[in-house]
Amino acid sequence: MLQRLIYFSARGAGCEDITALVAESAARNRTRGITGMLIADDAYFLQVLEGPRPIVSRLFQTISRDPRHSDVVLVEAEEIRQQVYPDWGMTQLDDVAKIAGLWWRVSSERPFDLASMKCREIKDFLRLVSFEMIGARPAA
Repeated sequence: MLQRLIYFSARGAGCEDITALVAESAARNRTRGITGMLIADDAYFLQVLEGPRPIVSRLFQTISRDPRHSDVVLVEAEEIRQQVYPDWGMTQLDDVAKIAGLWWRVSSERPFDLASMKCREIKDFLRLVSFEMIGARPAA
């Protein structure tokens, strides 16, 4: 059974080099059948993990204990039929201006702030980012 898990967390200490972190994670994730995307601004991580349920669950538990993450919030965990990001062990979006520009297309009422977003807004934002990055829309 495949699972998609979405969470966000405040950035903790030791996570300055996002590119290296994503490259390392992508290589490790591919061997475990995990795919996904990491969005990182100056304050938060927003991540989508997809793959076999037990492996995704264990990875999320590990992330929850990792000092590079604090205030971890599970947005959603759902069963899926197929992965949206099948070719990505992990990809990243850490261009703060691009994140803000995409967010304004979802909500022009307030700035990008994960702590104040509703689950539906986060999912809408992720759908837009997915479409922009890979031309695919994940299931609602």
